[in-house]
Amino acid sequence: MDTWAVILAGGEGRRLETLTTDASGKRIPKQYCSLNGGMSLLEETIARTKGLCARDRICVSVTEQHRQWWSGPLRGLPAENIVIQPRGRGTAYGILLPALRILARDPAATVLVLPSDHHVRDEEALRRAMRHAIAAAASRSEQVFLLGVEPDEPDPELGYVLADPQPRDTVRIVRHFVEKPQHREDINQLICQGAMWNSFIFAAALPGLVSLYEAGDASTLRAMRTALEQDRLNCSRAAIRRLYENLRDSDFCKDVLAGQERRLGLVPVAACGWSDLGTPLRLQRAVNRLGTRPRSAAPGASAAYPLNLRDQLHRVLQGVRAGME
Repeated sequence: MDTWAVILAGGEGRRLETLTTDASGKRIPKQYCSLNGGMSLLEETIARTKGLCARDRICVSVTEQHRQWWSGPLRGLPAENIVIQPRGRGTAYGILLPALRILARDPAATVLVLPSDHHVRDEEALRRAMRHAIAAAASRSEQVFLLGVEPDEPDPELGYVLADPQPRDTVRIVRHFVEKPQHREDINQLICQGAMWNSFIFAAALPGLVSLYEAGDASTLRAMRTALEQDRLNCSRAAIRRLYENLRDSDFCKDVLAGQERRLGLVPVAACGWSDLGTPLRLQRAVNRLGTRPRSAAPGASAAYPLNLRDQLHRVLQGVRAGME
């Protein structure tokens, strides 16, 4: 059974737009920025899949309006592995469209889904957990295996996952999600109960993943399958464009997984310096952990980056300090 990676790179990253806007006023989605002067976050994510799947089994889900940012970094991938959404309609469709494309090519595939805007200090710890999730998905095709990261602090801007208690490092059955609890007492109670951060990294056998949509949003699944078949016959993308015009935004966790927790397994990841870089504060923490030495770009990586988030953060902080003087 082949393992494929689906990398989600269609988000806008609006919560960081004060830091991802260049001097000309152009806003650049964070996944196409560099954290510390080296590879972009998207390129780091592609590198994260090394040893987990072949390079020609990496698919990246992007949007048409970001073409200027992804065309360079994705030049080395097969053209059919770049899944272009006409517009961003949320993570549910950002996952479904590449899943159906892969299903047509490899019906028995196992897929590893990763967002493209994360940072992790201990890459090997995360890779071990991803490998564990892939193996579990290959043997239990009806389940989805989500990576839960052990919290290193209470954070009200992250989602939490509660699972049945099991021995450490074993797969657990998910009980429910708690999305961004606002009160510190509630977060501390969740952590005491063994809740983990929802990393939104997961592995699943492809037929099992698609069946989640059959249970949660069957009409859209049928419509997308029909549109893909029409475009295949007509050698165009017109039907998918029309479908996306009428789709409402849909979130994978809220609109697909919710209510199907019995089919979810949680693979624990020890605290590894993981962050989704979703807020300026979490970005600052990640930069502080890196220190001041810039990362070097990998061989074959893009030679220039539109923004260095570390430098942008320092610039904004200097401006705040200057305004207080």
